[in-house]
Amino acid sequence: MAYVKTRTDFSVTLRSDLAKDLDIQILDIEQANFPTTTIVNIYSQPRAKGSIARRHDASVRLQHLHLPQGDPVVITGDWNQHHPDWSTSNRPPSSKTRQLVDWLRESGYTLLNEKGITTYIEHRDRGAATVLDLTFANPAAIALDITKEWTVDEDLGCGSDHHALRWIIDHGSVEIENLTGSKYNFKDADPREWKEAFTNELSKQQDRWRELADLNQARSPDELDNDVRLLTDAMKSATTVAVSEKKPSAKAKPWWTESLSDASSERITLRKQQQAHKQRWGAQCEVINRSLRKATNYFRRLFKHERREWITKTLEDAMPDDIWGFRNWSKGSRNYPSPAIKRQNQEPAIRHEDKCDALRDVLFQPPPPLNNNDPPDLTEPQHHDKEHVLLTRTEVREAIYRHSTKKAPGESQQTFSTVRWAWEASENIIFALMHHCVQTGHHPRLWRKAIAVALRKPNKPDYSEPRAYRLIQLLECLGKVLEGIVARRLSHFVGRGDLVPPNQFGGRPNSCTNDALLTHIEDIQAAHNHGKVTSVLTFDISGYFDNVNHPRLLRELRRKGIPLPLVKWVASFLSDREASVCLDGHRGV
Repeated sequence: MAYVKTRTDFSVTLRSDLAKDLDIQILDIEQANFPTTTIVNIYSQPRAKGSIARRHDASVRLQHLHLPQGDPVVITGDWNQHHPDWSTSNRPPSSKTRQLVDWLRESGYTLLNEKGITTYIEHRDRGAATVLDLTFANPAAIALDITKEWTVDEDLGCGSDHHALRWIIDHGSVEIENLTGSKYNFKDADPREWKEAFTNELSKQQDRWRELADLNQARSPDELDNDVRLLTDAMKSATTVAVSEKKPSAKAKPWWTESLSDASSERITLRKQQQAHKQRWGAQCEVINRSLRKATNYFRRLFKHERREWITKTLEDAMPDDIWGFRNWSKGSRNYPSPAIKRQNQEPAIRHEDKCDALRDVLFQPPPPLNNNDPPDLTEPQHHDKEHVLLTRTEVREAIYRHSTKKAPGESQQTFSTVRWAWEASENIIFALMHHCVQTGHHPRLWRKAIAVALRKPNKPDYSEPRAYRLIQLLECLGKVLEGIVARRLSHFVGRGDLVPPNQFGGRPNSCTNDALLTHIEDIQAAHNHGKVTSVLTFDISGYFDNVNHPRLLRELRRKGIPLPLVKWVASFLSDREASVCLDGHRGV
């Protein structure tokens, strides 16, 4: 298993198409326009007593893999083999080890370990020290200096009997624009400071907001697009001024303290002293050994104590809204780099952009066309259209405060906290914007841009299949407010006008799955009372909403007499949408 710290200029791909092996992990690392670096992480299991299948371990299977030839390749891991090229002793190697070394030499790989530098120390009293962890690099990796500052790092072991092999892969820190913006700490922000900064930004465009506030003067779609852009920029500027950016802990453990750091350092120092004593005198020092055991036990007790104290204090200080979030502590979720994504009639997608395109092609397919399905006329109202009522401030306020402030924001990073603050600071501007959008029947272009985050569906056997992912779209929170206003009005017309059959329970107010189940049970019991048997046919239409034909939907809305401004808004909402796929923490084009 490999743990990867996310960086905006790196992408990591698990190459399960090259090796489906529990003891061999292959990762491709891409940085800007530089050649892809392949890291092969290997674990060659030690020989068990009485084992007869020793020669079929990972180091043998490695020799049959088709690794890249011209690009940098680094093979590293726990080899559990001895050879005069790296071991502390010069005992003859086994035939299998000789075969492995011959294959590495023929393939041009260079050993980075210095002979005799220990990488493994037994925790047992015998304290044997040897070299088991090795790194080999091919000519391309050597030429590009892929393994900068390679070293055996004793401080990174953190209790393991193996030392860490550390090096730097960096062709030069290439700064890439973070398209999703900064992550802000809204929890500790001061709403008054934000509102003041927001008001100052709005004052720079007073004439425009005065025109917008005139509810009797119609606004064109282009004008509304510019209004939304300027309003979003004002919110972003206020957030930059009044809200601090999140700075995750390097330890990623909130209970880690200076005392734990000191205790860990003491253990590392004692291990180094023990190793130096054995190298000089040929045996371990019992005094150091007792001190090391004592320091190790103290570190473990202290770790448990600090973690328990932090958890207890966090629970004691928790507010009612925080209680449900504590359940996540027991989930143990992990984020894994995506493997190569399969493509129809093509090689698997390996590069990040290609993987995003592969997901988009499968999961964002356009609805199938229908014959004789021209779009309806959206220029003039019909005589049977239902009455269109002007938007009210109560509708907008309820649509804003109906959403949780913990909902994920869109590209601008403006959460529902800032939307609420903006409403409280300048209610007239927000209301006027929503009013004109509904009256004009226009959903602003900025609110039609989404970030589609690719999430793994749980318990899928093969995550190289695009269908093993679902795309969750992150939209601007202000746009969600407008969507909620229109959706509520459409639901009102559906319920009041009986526009859908009474046995449809989804997508209508005051009905849910429980109602469907109760109706189903009632039908079964009624049939049973009359001596009849009920047969039930159930089916699930895959991708039903994704495949709704847009012109047919608009024609149905017109036929049902939905007011023309709402039908025009739905048409605008469905047209010219943009979505960039975000996979492995990186956003595609």
